[in-house]
Amino acid sequence: MTLKKIDVFTNRPIIIPILSSKYSINKIFTEKKEIFKLAKKLKFNVTLIKSHKDLIKINLSNRNIGISYGFGIIFKTEFIKKYKEGIWNVHPGDLPSYRGRHPITAAFLNNEKKIGLSIHIINDKIDQGILLEKYFVKRTYQDDEPSIEKKLFKNFIKHLKKAENNY
Repeated sequence: MTLKKIDVFTNRPIIIPILSSKYSINKIFTEKKEIFKLAKKLKFNVTLIKSHKDLIKINLSNRNIGISYGFGIIFKTEFIKKYKEGIWNVHPGDLPSYRGRHPITAAFLNNEKKIGLSIHIINDKIDQGILLEKYFVKRTYQDDEPSIEKKLFKNFIKHLKKAENNY
């Protein structure tokens, strides 16, 4: 399988230019007005979402795959099924050890020397779908969350390609 056209679900701007450099983005969904304005400025088709009910109302036909990163709404099964290949979550943590929100903070609090990024297929359980790819970056004592996020996404496309192959 090769990702061609994707929908992106995000509240974090870092992923938009990375994904758009290699993939065609159908639509960006976000809960954040700042991301909405940024995506509009960059000429992306973008929708501001307030709840899962907003997602269900959207007519999505012929959609292959969604990529989610830093999106706050939990996807329900009826919505996930609108995507032929599902929705893949980019989770900045070592799954299954660091599920849920703020996994980088949790890894810092546990004094981890390496921080993981996991790519998995979303299912009806939070951060428990089929794992497609996982990799780690080294943490130094000078690192903070933004610097770790930057490190995690430095070679992200290479790892997304591995996830595609593993799919």
